[in-house]
Amino acid sequence: VAPDHASTKNVMQTFQEAEQIFLQETGESLLALIQGDSRLSPKEQALKLQDTRIAQPATLALDIAIMRLLGQFGIEADMVAGHSLGEYSAAVAAGIFSFEDSLKAVSARGREMAAIQLDDSGKMASLACSADKVEELLSQIDGYAIGANKNCTSQTVVAGASQAIDDIYELAKSQGIRATKLPVSHAFHTKIVAPASIPLRNILDKLTISAPKLPINTNISGEWYPHDRDEILEILSTQLANPVEWTTQIEKLYQAGARIFIECGPQKAL
Repeated sequence: VAPDHASTKNVMQTFQEAEQIFLQETGESLLALIQGDSRLSPKEQALKLQDTRIAQPATLALDIAIMRLLGQFGIEADMVAGHSLGEYSAAVAAGIFSFEDSLKAVSARGREMAAIQLDDSGKMASLACSADKVEELLSQIDGYAIGANKNCTSQTVVAGASQAIDDIYELAKSQGIRATKLPVSHAFHTKIVAPASIPLRNILDKLTISAPKLPINTNISGEWYPHDRDEILEILSTQLANPVEWTTQIEKLYQAGARIFIECGPQKAL
């Protein structure tokens, strides 16, 4: 169903809400960066949007805009899960926190991750193979690297120390496995970004956190969220430094009765 004028207006209102909160948190205009800043070249614009401090709240705003748009057509979730940053969007859908508080949380998440200063911030690469095959490859290289995003049986993202990721990338290609290096600032979902968890927890602790109103599944274990506030905060603050068990999550949702899966997130039109 094509969105009508009112639906489009409501999507814009979501971004305007995000704009006000982002301005308060950072002093920058989120809308200007999304819609295009005439003061920046296309390359500068792209680099700005890749900055995790901007990419995270921008992505969350789009997630929630799409979720609200679907809701206008009567499409609402029975259970939710979100991949990586998407777990924060899922938390909004589940009623764990408000859109406003979620934007404050992901702004802090991006800010604390970007603030990590290391000699080696690490790298990430996508390999067209299963997590089991990745473990086999990892056993053949030196250095710190893990399967960070277990997306499906034919795609796993590895992350870790730069040299280790370079090595597994080359090893995968030598075995005919399609491999792509990812343009990221840090090796997310590894111990490299774990220092961001403590300041993030301090910020999350100041927000209004509620027990989930819908079943929500977590990246960390593929299990369902608890209802205890401290346990929820522990998940939200440490999730960024733990692997994403996405395959397990989808299987868990299927076992719970899910048969129609709808993704609310940024994607290029094909």
